[in-house]
Amino acid sequence: MVAFVHDAPACARANARKAAFAAFMNRSDPFFQDDLYVYAYDFGGVTLAHPLQTQLVGKSRLDELDAGVTYLIRNLRTVVLSGTGFARFRYVNSAHGNATEPKVGYVERVADWWLG
Repeated sequence: MVAFVHDAPACARANARKAAFAAFMNRSDPFFQDDLYVYAYDFGGVTLAHPLQTQLVGKSRLDELDAGVTYLIRNLRTVVLSGTGFARFRYVNSAHGNATEPKVGYVERVADWWLG
């Protein structure tokens, strides 16, 4: 997972920001493989790219709870503000009948935004 996410900042640095987000949104791109995909947020919690939930792009998720328990994006952002690392959370998986499932995310900072 770490290697998968590490390739995304290189893409962002080699391309314009908009092109990098388009690559992250493309399910045929190398940044989308089975259960692994790259998502991007700014530090205000606004979704910049999410290949599975495109309707979230441009919306703030800072106050959203994961399965009604903890602040999902705030927790991921806390990890990335400390550097890089893993965060565990619960998430509704649309690929599995909207079941709430445990997930692990790895996050990394890229300039004034971050990805996981």
